[in-house]
Amino acid sequence: MSYLYVLEKIEDGRLTVQQAIKEIEKESKRRQKHRAKKIKLFIVDDGKRIYLPAVSFGLIKSFFRLCAPFIKFDQEAINGKFSKEEIQTILVNLEEVLKIMKEYPPLEFINVKSKNTVIKIMTK
Repeated sequence: MSYLYVLEKIEDGRLTVQQAIKEIEKESKRRQKHRAKKIKLFIVDDGKRIYLPAVSFGLIKSFFRLCAPFIKFDQEAINGKFSKEEIQTILVNLEEVLKIMKEYPPLEFINVKSKNTVIKIMTK
């Protein structure tokens, strides 16, 4: 149900404002329950299944902040090192991505398959 649909029902006289408010609140609660809360990693390598526990978005943010001073990048791919400000910008952007991911229901956002390996990263 979309908000536009509820507004159309009010306009057509099929719903009162009070009923529409209840419908919108019900939909908001339903959407709240179905939001992603964690990231899960699943790997199949040569038939061996590796299930890693789901990690909450809050723990990931804390991990990024804690590990920021120790982040190393491939120096061959990058000319020079990143400054502290640039690393901080990267972390802020990663936090924004996590914030956006929390607004959506669980989904599979990376699915890589090769001959003997499958890697899936999904929200849960």
